[in-house]
Amino acid sequence: MNKSAIQFGLLSGLVLSVINALIYFINYELLANFLLGISLLVLIIALIVIGAVRIRKEFGPFDLKQAFITTFLICIGLIVVTTLYEIVLFTFIDPTFGETMAEIITTTTEEWMSKFNTPQEIMEEELPNVYADAIERYSMAGALKGLWTGALISAVFSIIVALIIRSKKD
Repeated sequence: MNKSAIQFGLLSGLVLSVINALIYFINYELLANFLLGISLLVLIIALIVIGAVRIRKEFGPFDLKQAFITTFLICIGLIVVTTLYEIVLFTFIDPTFGETMAEIITTTTEEWMSKFNTPQEIMEEELPNVYADAIERYSMAGALKGLWTGALISAVFSIIVALIIRSKKD
């Protein structure tokens, strides 16, 4: 069961990495699009839930522990593959990607702040932080930090999914 969960997670990570690579090669600016980010998040959640339900159907009823471990292993497999993809992208394919994305994100943030009539002094104070955060996010260190953050978020998400997909005998 655990092997199936890891395999499904790795495959899901590969699928997500291919989708991200296609978006990158079509128009990398789309990677900073809020709606696309939400769509990819929905896809990730769907892949994880579908994987956990498929494994439950294959191996029979889950207790809470089995449901959690299965879901968590799917999440970890997905996170590891996508993190490796990010490291390859940021380090070897396009080392300037972080800087480019930071500029796009900062510009988009500035536009949104202007639409909400944010005072200029607040914008001048916050936009350098937005830029610096984006630079960090799109670096090898940021990808590795994201790995650990993703694992923590996955643990909480896995508990929620496990409560839903477990056999009701618990």
